[in-house]
Amino acid sequence: MATFPTDPVPNYPLDVEPEWTTLISRVDTGGEQRKQKSLFPRYNVKVKYNALANAKMQLLWDFYLARKGSYEAFYIYDLISLVHDGQYVGTGDGTTYVFDIPGASTTSQAIYLNNVEQTEGYNYVIFTGGGVSSSDRVNFGGKIYGGTNPTGKLYEWDASTTWVEVADQLGSETQILSLAVHSSKLYGGTGPTGKLYEWNDSSAWALVAAQLGSETEIYSLAVHASALYGGTGPTGKLYQWNDSSAWALVAPQLGSETGILSLATYGGSLYGGTDVNGQLLKWDSSSSAWTLVAPKLGSETKILSLAVHDSKLYGGTYPNGKLYEWNDSDAWAEVAPQLAAETYAYALKSHNGNLYGATGLNGKLYEWNGTTSWGSVASQLGSETQILSLAIIPVPPTAGDIITVDFTGYLRMRVRFTNDKMTRAMFYKDITTIGLDMTGLKAE
Repeated sequence: MATFPTDPVPNYPLDVEPEWTTLISRVDTGGEQRKQKSLFPRYNVKVKYNALANAKMQLLWDFYLARKGSYEAFYIYDLISLVHDGQYVGTGDGTTYVFDIPGASTTSQAIYLNNVEQTEGYNYVIFTGGGVSSSDRVNFGGKIYGGTNPTGKLYEWDASTTWVEVADQLGSETQILSLAVHSSKLYGGTGPTGKLYEWNDSSAWALVAAQLGSETEIYSLAVHASALYGGTGPTGKLYQWNDSSAWALVAPQLGSETGILSLATYGGSLYGGTDVNGQLLKWDSSSSAWTLVAPKLGSETKILSLAVHDSKLYGGTYPNGKLYEWNDSDAWAEVAPQLAAETYAYALKSHNGNLYGATGLNGKLYEWNGTTSWGSVASQLGSETQILSLAIIPVPPTAGDIITVDFTGYLRMRVRFTNDKMTRAMFYKDITTIGLDMTGLKAE
C-alpha cells in the first residue's frame, strides 16, 4: 500500500478528526438508546500546505491520479510526535506473531491483549521499522525454556530473574541435553539413554523415539529444511527424525570426533560443533558427510553450543566457557571471555534481539552485551548445576485476541481521497486543503 508523500512538506500537525460509529434509537418515552458500533475510531484527515511551486504540486497530482481518486487506500503519517493511546494493532489468529504498530518512531510503547497490559521482553518485543509503510512492529516472540542436569527437568524463564519448573524428570533421564521447536512442538534429546521426547505444552513429556542403537546421548537438535536433526554421542553421528518414531543416519562419525555437541542452520546450511577437537563442521546433504570448516579453537576441545545472532554464527566452548564468532570462512574470533567460574557455555539462543547463554558449573543464564562481556539474568536453578539446552517457544496471541497499543510517536492512518473527479485547475486551487477520508483502521 502506498504512503502519502512527505515531499512537499505539509503543515504539521495534520488536521486529524477521529470518527466513531454510534447507533442511536429513539424510544417512545422521549429518551434514546445508544449502541457502540465500532471499537476503534476511523480518522478524517486534512492536509494543509503553504504556497507550492508547480513541481511540488505535480508530485501531489501524480499521487492522486495513481490512487484513481477514492478507489485506492493509502497510509499517511502525522509526522509530529504525540501521545496516542488505545490504538488498534490487530486481532490474533493463533498463528501470527508479528503485527504492525500504527505508528513510526515510537517510544513509551505499552501493548495490551484484551485490555490487559503485557510485559515487554517476556510477552513481546518492539522492532523499529520493518512494517508496512515502515511502521514499527510488535513481535510476540515467545518464551525461553531450559533443560537441566543432574535431574533432567524443564524450566521456563520469567524474563526477569527466575526459572519456573514446567516438567519433572523423565524417568531415568538425568539430562535434557538438547531442545528444539519443530512443527510448533517442543522436543528434547536426553541422556544417558539417548531418547527423543515431545513436551505436551503443560507438565509432561511423551517418548517419540527410542534409543539410537549404542548412542547414549542426543547432544544436539536442530530444525533444518523443515526436518528435525539430532547429533549424537559417543560416536558423533548425525540423524534425521522421520516425524514418527525413528531416526535415519545421514552422516557417520568424522575422524575421531566422538560427539556432535551442537547444531545450527546458518546461511541455508547445517553446521555442527564437535568433541573431542572442538571443530566446526558443515553438512553436505548430497554426500551425507561432514566437511571441516574451522579447526580447533586453541585449547577449546568442545563446541558445546551454536547459535545464529544478528546474522552471524556464534559458538560457546569448553573448558574455558568462551564465546566466539565465526568469520564465515575458516576461523573463529573470541568475543567474550570465560564467565567467572563457568567453564561450560552449554547453550546459546538468540531471542528478542539479545543473545543468551546457559552455563555450567553453576547452571546460570546470561545475556551478552553485544561487545565483550556477559551479564547474569537468572541465578542457579536450585540443585541444577547445568543448563544444558535452551529453546524459544513462540506464543502468538490466540484467535480473537484484540491487540492494542499506547505509544508516543508518529500516528499512521489508512485513508482515501474523498473525490473521484477533480480537474487539475481545481486541484491546484484547493491544494492548501486537500481532504482525505479514513476508511478502515478498526477491529473487524
